[in-house]
Amino acid sequence: MRLIIFSLFLIFSTFGYTQTLKFVYSDFPPFEYIKNKQSVGMNIEIIKEVCRRLNVTPKFNKLPWKRALEMVKQGRADAIFSLFKNEERVNYYNYPEQSINSVKMVIVTTKKRNIRITKIEDLKGLKVGVYRGSSYGNEFDTSNWIIKDIAKDNETLLNKQLVGRTDAFVMDERVVKYLSKKLDIDDIFYTQP
Repeated sequence: MRLIIFSLFLIFSTFGYTQTLKFVYSDFPPFEYIKNKQSVGMNIEIIKEVCRRLNVTPKFNKLPWKRALEMVKQGRADAIFSLFKNEERVNYYNYPEQSINSVKMVIVTTKKRNIRITKIEDLKGLKVGVYRGSSYGNEFDTSNWIIKDIAKDNETLLNKQLVGRTDAFVMDERVVKYLSKKLDIDDIFYTQP
């Protein structure tokens, strides 16, 4: 929590003190999402507490991921969170030394496909669902031998898998579990090691 407060303090001192900070994010439950027309989730609660301690008002705006990235990059929003760090992004965004949380990206497929993935090379020739604007690490992002099927949101990734439009998809393990339970499809998916 102290590192998060310090990171927000750095934002204030870099851009000038303000009473309100505009945060943008995309649907990434249980970390951040909309419920009853309100921004909720683990990360939202952490950021609210940090802002409370700094006497700053947070404003949250859920957007498509790519648009959220561009808004911060262009200075039309103050901060974004749940942002995977990669070589390109460090040119545009400031990252704290310690993250709000950690994620575990997994490869997910239906049980009936019986696909086993133990290394990234096992994805060769497979149609893999990815979230528009997301980064999954340099090796995955730059590979030209993975057939990437782009989806606008995480629920679409799950639904494409259900109807057989993809062989697998990449998602944070907790997000997979949350959405699978929400959509009542817990027993259909399993994660690859």
